[in-house]
Amino acid sequence: EYFICFTEPAKDRLAVQRHLAIHLEYQRDLEKRGIIVAAGPLSDERGEEWTAKGMIVYRAKDIAEARRIADADPMHRDGVRTYK
Repeated sequence: EYFICFTEPAKDRLAVQRHLAIHLEYQRDLEKRGIIVAAGPLSDERGEEWTAKGMIVYRAKDIAEARRIADADPMHRDGVRTYK
């Protein structure tokens, strides 16, 4: 099954930037294993400005597994970003 994770900052831009490298490393690993289908930042409705929000599409056996994957993301694990 596929699960969509909408993510947004819970802390300031500097905290997000400090976690970016480890977050991307985590995502690259999931992508190599076929767990992340797509991921990236979301722009405004005109497509001109980044909203600081993002979306990740996970492949998982159920919602509980998808939540475990999202919870393990360093951005979410450390409270830098939240998701639903």
